[in-house]
Amino acid sequence: METSNIDYPTICRSIDALRLNAQYTFKQMDLSQDAVKQLAEHARENNYVSHRAASSIMGLNSTSSKILISSFVNCVHEIHKSRKMLRSVDNSSKLDEARYESKSNAYRAFSDAFPSATVETKCEVGEEVAVRDLYNRWDSLVEGGALVTVPISWNKKIYEEGISIVQAGDGARFILDCKERKIARLNNDHIRCWAVRAVKRKHKVCTVENATVLKYDAGGDVVLSISDSFSKAESLIRRRIKDKALGVLMDL
Repeated sequence: METSNIDYPTICRSIDALRLNAQYTFKQMDLSQDAVKQLAEHARENNYVSHRAASSIMGLNSTSSKILISSFVNCVHEIHKSRKMLRSVDNSSKLDEARYESKSNAYRAFSDAFPSATVETKCEVGEEVAVRDLYNRWDSLVEGGALVTVPISWNKKIYEEGISIVQAGDGARFILDCKERKIARLNNDHIRCWAVRAVKRKHKVCTVENATVLKYDAGGDVVLSISDSFSKAESLIRRRIKDKALGVLMDL
């Protein structure tokens, strides 16, 4: 369902009107809270209220009373249905937004990391996170191209954390996926750690490798390091932190 087709104000006014109608009915009928709860549950489960159900819950026999109860239950059912629709639209739009942001920002970051590459990005729920050969519309292999599939959460857990591109000793790495590791010894020094899957590109060929990314951020310049060895990544970031500090001192 397209969110542009949803008239939110009208739906919300409708819910308010239905709620007032239901409240008026159960007050006029002098229903107990327990009876109201039973009728509401019945409406959610069955979409209607039968005369038998009204009689068993309320002990009512008159036709007019049953009509009033039916009106009350129909209001409850419509409120429930409207709220369910709004929740499904909100959830869908949030998912669509996350997908769009991850796909577009992954494209931008990959292009920045490897300017000479031809890239297309994908982002779908349940899709395998990977880098594959890129084919054009005629099913011909695009030389130096890459089809990059990132997770829905890529924008939130990688791009917004500022670790989408990390410089290694032999060139840039594009971070395809990650999982943060909590290490108190590092965290106490304002260093965060991620186990990542990183894309390396050499001679127009992309490969995926497991690595460790470290990030130092103490409110000033951010320092990053990456290596397939945790100890090398730590040694590198501490050296870069030291170089950054010395550079600041030399500029004073």
